[in-house]
Amino acid sequence: MTTTTTPLAELLTHNLARIIELGKAMLNGVDTKTCSTFPTFGDTVINTNHPVFIYGHLSIYPAFLLQMMGQDISEIEVPAGYEDLFKHGAECVNDPDWNTYPPMEEVVAYFIKAHEYALGVIRALPDSVITDVVADEERKEFFGNNANAITFMLYGHYMFHMGQMSAWRRCMGLGHAMPQA
Repeated sequence: MTTTTTPLAELLTHNLARIIELGKAMLNGVDTKTCSTFPTFGDTVINTNHPVFIYGHLSIYPAFLLQMMGQDISEIEVPAGYEDLFKHGAECVNDPDWNTYPPMEEVVAYFIKAHEYALGVIRALPDSVITDVVADEERKEFFGNNANAITFMLYGHYMFHMGQMSAWRRCMGLGHAMPQA
């Protein structure tokens, strides 16, 4: 069976594909030994989210979003421990000895898998699902419909944290990472 992408699904997924590529590009030059640490300026530690926290945090939201929309998430079940470490409100911990977080390679692999899976699912959704009212009463008030949830969770929220990633990169002496348009 061939699935046709609707214009609405194409609108939502066209930029999501670019955002996934941005997430990958932001990792260029990042040292996996220091990506769980806060930057420093002289003797001052800058308490900011670091890459392993940013990517771990963003990695759990595709499953959350798809499940909220009634879609199958069996291929991207959130790994054990990730929700407690990376959920909304979890504190980013300076972890130079890697006593708190899973390895960056593992976090990034799940981040990519979850986002690419979500891209495929959303690309195949009919407009009726995309525009449907969010079923969860608590989240309905915040999002309204699934299209709003998609754009917030996979665009606005994502870009907020990519801004943190960009700032961390600059603090660590890494330069520009934007892919060419």
